[in-house]
Amino acid sequence: MYFGNHESRSIPHIAARSDNIHVYHYPIRSYAQFERKVVQGHRAMLKAAAPAGTGWHWLEYYQAWESGRLPQVYQEMASQNRIFQDGTMSRLFRSPHKPGDS
Repeated sequence: MYFGNHESRSIPHIAARSDNIHVYHYPIRSYAQFERKVVQGHRAMLKAAAPAGTGWHWLEYYQAWESGRLPQVYQEMASQNRIFQDGTMSRLFRSPHKPGDS
């Protein structure tokens, strides 16, 4: 079983290099999304019986949530520029052109 979201896989496996694929990863956005991700992610890890040490940072966030300190953790992350605001996706979704259009 694979835990995490930091790689992609294709079936069948295709080994190729591409210069026109961009992967946008936004693990932390708004506080509401972060809180939801922490709670749901922790519960999913328990249900999946993840190996010890897997998702250790999410366990720490969950413990902060349980003790009411998650807003503080979020603010600390924001002050360290660990929460990145990028308008790329909103611009793409507002665009009248479809991907591949000239």
